[in-house]
Amino acid sequence: IRQNFLLLRQQVVTLQSFVRAQVVRSMMPREVKKASVRVLKANRQARLDPSQTLGARMAWALAEIDRQPSMGKITRAVMTLEIATRLCKKSCFDLSRADAMKILIKTAQSCNRSLPHIELIQYILKTFVNVARHEELIHAIATEHAGGLYIDLLQTFRDKEEIFQSAVSLLKSSLAHNGGLLKHMQGSGESIKRLKQIKEIKAKKEGAQLMAAPTRLNRTKARANPNKQKHSHR
Repeated sequence: IRQNFLLLRQQVVTLQSFVRAQVVRSMMPREVKKASVRVLKANRQARLDPSQTLGARMAWALAEIDRQPSMGKITRAVMTLEIATRLCKKSCFDLSRADAMKILIKTAQSCNRSLPHIELIQYILKTFVNVARHEELIHAIATEHAGGLYIDLLQTFRDKEEIFQSAVSLLKSSLAHNGGLLKHMQGSGESIKRLKQIKEIKAKKEGAQLMAAPTRLNRTKARANPNKQKHSHR
């Protein structure tokens, strides 16, 4: 009798769960429903094709970067790394142990201000930020070479807000975690000098923007009220 009772209770719980799930799905916003459908579709495709699983795509991306391919291929590989490290902590560990980190730093240092290169740098920094979310892995993005990269990016892309903010965040995390990096930068003097120059340039630009703001506001008002301006001249 007890076994029958337990079986019946399990069936009731299952039915309740099913009904609750249906109610929740019916109340979901349209965007969430579309995202849910995409996730289910991706899961079905991954089960049919094992090469599409996150782990397999991560392994492909690491192998592709080790080959140091063309810019287009390495961008696709880094985009895959960014997704994998954002969604899976294990992928962050895999990346931190691989030689790909050094290759990514070297690749970012070789980039210029062209749009394809800017896109690649953004994905590299996003990947590093994903890794830095895990305290035990910060050492992977806090090396001397990485610190040099962040300063290079701050100087070269100080007008690109996304790159600039990501580089600032990574540099702060690196200095807080790696005392040796901080001593190295303080000892060299060159890094401190460059950071001061970047700060001065940013301050001048922000000051100029603040000075220009009232002028732009007056021009906007003038365009919005042309009749009022004519009457004032009369």
